[in-house]
Amino acid sequence: MTTPAKKRSPKYRCSKQVNALLEEFQSDLYVYSGPIEDSGVDQLCRKIAAKGKAKRTNVSLFLTTHGGDAHGAYRLARWLQRSYEKIRLLVAGPCKSAGTLLAVGSNHLAFGDYGELGPLDIQINKPDEIFNMESGLDTLQALTTVTTHAFKSFETYMLELVTKSGRAISTKTASDISSQLVSGIFTPVAAQIDPYRVGEIERQMTIAKAYGDRLEKGNLKTGALERLINDYPSHGFVIDAAEAAELFKSVSALDPAEQALVDEIQGRIVRASAEPLVVDLGATVKEDAELEKEDSNVREQADGGGIQPDAAGKPEAAGSSKPNGKSHEGAS
Repeated sequence: MTTPAKKRSPKYRCSKQVNALLEEFQSDLYVYSGPIEDSGVDQLCRKIAAKGKAKRTNVSLFLTTHGGDAHGAYRLARWLQRSYEKIRLLVAGPCKSAGTLLAVGSNHLAFGDYGELGPLDIQINKPDEIFNMESGLDTLQALTTVTTHAFKSFETYMLELVTKSGRAISTKTASDISSQLVSGIFTPVAAQIDPYRVGEIERQMTIAKAYGDRLEKGNLKTGALERLINDYPSHGFVIDAAEAAELFKSVSALDPAEQALVDEIQGRIVRASAEPLVVDLGATVKEDAELEKEDSNVREQADGGGIQPDAAGKPEAAGSSKPNGKSHEGAS
């Protein structure tokens, strides 16, 4: 008697929501969760290429990331733009830095309750550190702070020397004294800023702007790219849906079907993975349906007790054969 096969659990129990989205937007539907780097970008590009003629007109992408490689983000955005007519970026969780660069190349942004973009900020390795990263904005902000305070201090010292001396000290003398005071205070501070590092950061920021200029397809408002690069004080600054609407022309909340999908599998698309996780939800649901069908067939056979009717309608043990009225069971 046939032993029933153990039922295999589908990877995602969200077939209804996924199929509704595929039809509603005529879009392929993907999840990218984790750092934007070559391995993850290559995975997604291969999945898209493998679809061939089965590829749909548009694409919807759940993107959850704290950032990554600007070159990889640009490469992925370009691939999506070449492969699909419209890109709908679904922001269900953090979508920072390199993720924001992908947003620049999208036609529409849809935000969930926890969705947020960030500035177009580059991340660089800390000196003498292998794994720790720092924001390029940190160094630029430090340079701006030192410069601003140095000038204000010089101005304050010079004016006070002139006014409090009853103008007995000339402007030139007050200027020389103030310069020495400011130099003594701020030179040790400024010495901590590596000019080569500042140059590297400026170059990376220039790359981010150049990529943004090339990716932008009409969804950014005037001046928004410069704001994303220059106007925010930190890498982690939250750009929520309301603020994103000040930067992008086409912004909305997630569609009810999209929100239902987030509610079903939010652990995979609300929090960024430590390593790139790339999922073709349409293909996964199709695979799950095939597994369910296969399991159903196995159960039906098991329910029959392994006994199948012969051509005459009489019960016959599964696997037995009786040509010429003889059984060949066990024949070599």
